[in-house]
Amino acid sequence: MSGIKVIVIPDGKICDYINGKFRNDTPEEHVRQTIEKRLVNEHKYSPSQIFIEYTLQLGSRKPRADIVIFDKDCTSPTQENVKLIIECKKETVDARNAKDSVEQLKSYMSACPNCEWGMWTS
Repeated sequence: MSGIKVIVIPDGKICDYINGKFRNDTPEEHVRQTIEKRLVNEHKYSPSQIFIEYTLQLGSRKPRADIVIFDKDCTSPTQENVKLIIECKKETVDARNAKDSVEQLKSYMSACPNCEWGMWTS
């Protein structure tokens, strides 16, 4: 039995694909986990480039972006070096009614001077 690692996931939680933290099992979290897996497996981002619930400074507010990505060679994962921000919503959110969420994403991007891409998904 040496070398076998067993992880017990508590009821109502999901183990995050990127950092292994337990997160609440919500419809939005299912969307985020799907995106995280696709970023690594399909788009070939390294998990070390991806930060989950990344705290941004927007004036006096400190919102958390669902997913941020830094360049592979980034040695300082600060807000100034964010390259991509992804905002996830639960699947039942209709893209035609996403105006507030898209504005939220735009505000996050404007606070990150080197952010090149933003993605809103449900």
